[in-house]
Amino acid sequence: MAMQKHFSVRDCHQRSITALGYHSARREFLTGFEDGVIKWWDLDTGHLSQSASEHSGMITNLLYWADTKLIFSSSNDGTLIVWTSGAVIVDKIMLGSAIFSMAINFRRHLLVCGFKKRLTIYPLDEQKTCGHVINLKKSFSDHQHTDIVSCIVSLDSQIYTAGYDRKFLIFDTYQTPEKICLKVVQCNSRAHDAGITHLLLIRERECTRFLTGSFDRTVGVWSQDGQIIQKLRQFTAEITGMCYVAAVKAVWITSCSSSPLVLDPRSGDVVSYIVFTFVINKAVTLVTGKAVIESRYFVHYVRSVFSDETDLLIMGTENGDIYLWEFDDSISGPVPEDSSDVDENQHLMKVLAGHFKAVTALAVIGKESGFSAVYLMSGGWDCRICIWDLHSCSLIETFSRPEIDHWSEQREKACDGVTTVVWHHLMDKWITGSEDGTIRIWSAEGALCEKILHTKGVVTCICIDQMNGCIAAGVQDAIRVYDPESLLQVQCNTGHTDLIRSLIHIPEIKQYVTVSWDRTVRIWKAYHKVNKQNNSIA
Repeated sequence: MAMQKHFSVRDCHQRSITALGYHSARREFLTGFEDGVIKWWDLDTGHLSQSASEHSGMITNLLYWADTKLIFSSSNDGTLIVWTSGAVIVDKIMLGSAIFSMAINFRRHLLVCGFKKRLTIYPLDEQKTCGHVINLKKSFSDHQHTDIVSCIVSLDSQIYTAGYDRKFLIFDTYQTPEKICLKVVQCNSRAHDAGITHLLLIRERECTRFLTGSFDRTVGVWSQDGQIIQKLRQFTAEITGMCYVAAVKAVWITSCSSSPLVLDPRSGDVVSYIVFTFVINKAVTLVTGKAVIESRYFVHYVRSVFSDETDLLIMGTENGDIYLWEFDDSISGPVPEDSSDVDENQHLMKVLAGHFKAVTALAVIGKESGFSAVYLMSGGWDCRICIWDLHSCSLIETFSRPEIDHWSEQREKACDGVTTVVWHHLMDKWITGSEDGTIRIWSAEGALCEKILHTKGVVTCICIDQMNGCIAAGVQDAIRVYDPESLLQVQCNTGHTDLIRSLIHIPEIKQYVTVSWDRTVRIWKAYHKVNKQNNSIA
């Protein structure tokens, strides 16, 4: 598929273009200029639609918020302006310092802004209940960067930043009822030999990649966890723009030349021959674009479980699909040394489609618990909880709110960000944990929430004490054990210094085992329930 020039907008302004934006709902593109002017253009005709000059300094970013159809504009004058259709101002916020970069973290509902030596996150508030579209009082700042934060990209719960200090950082976000925080999970302090000017996210079926462009005339290719894969050095000037074109799976890169260099991001090969020759009088200085591909085949696995009864490997994906991999008995032996001898058709796959966003919790319950079939319960970032029949591969039921008599996402919203789901074998109930700080107990069918336990912290994992039926939960960096009937906390273990990611109970030795982001595995004495009638330990 070749690309060619659609039209040219010449003499659009007397000052340099410093930012580009795109309003997909209205099919308009926006240009921000050095003198603070913003212009709206019709994408089909190239005609000027609107013009505004509310900023007093250079426009640094134009960001589209699709959920509300609003545009954010930022400037080095320290102001953030929110626009609606017709160039009407919804909000004007003085942030006090020059804003150099912006991104929206849709997972956490945050606006992320880069300043000099500072990264700040603001909770979004489209209803302006706090007075503005962003909540200034609940903001959180990080000072890892030592110079201008020039680039921000958001991917799920993580935030990727790069700056003029040569640093490429990965932050993880986590949320409590009181605040939202940032934690550095990867820091490349010398990602380039000079300041980083651009950061691009590329998501394809095979992998996720990040590209960084710098004043040092190189482009770095990075893995999702921030490890360098390749350095591209075929540029004669500093990198001034990068854009991923999903239709042809190619990256356009500009570096003070009259035409872009086109790269295949998988091989690093130059493929500029697919683009028709450009005839441009001035150097290309800015390219921007949206890097996310939305396709059910471009998947990243988030959670997996194995069902012994059905011989299925079940994997939840980032895009909301659940993949079922069935293994043929003929391959249940040693793996051949020559992998080419394995027939790919021996792995049979089916897809369960019922979630809208990443599936983060999976649990299987079957005949050992008295059921006539094998069921799967799934939860995810769309706040839905679904029950599936694994034999028929069909959706049985979803949690719903009977008080809402029409379909909406709120009707099927169980809780905010389900992180874990388990089956309580003694109560015959489903138990879920969530980022909203609750543990919920559901009926066996999964559609009725019977009890809600408030933990006052993010629930990261849950296991059931097999001796007494208590609910042991990782709540941020502590283990909290709850009686399932009274919902009272009966034990608390502290010692980890970061979020607990997994928790199991080993009944033979009467202990809990936890692993945490603090890089430690800890063993704890399990809770012993006292029998009040004879004062003995159950």
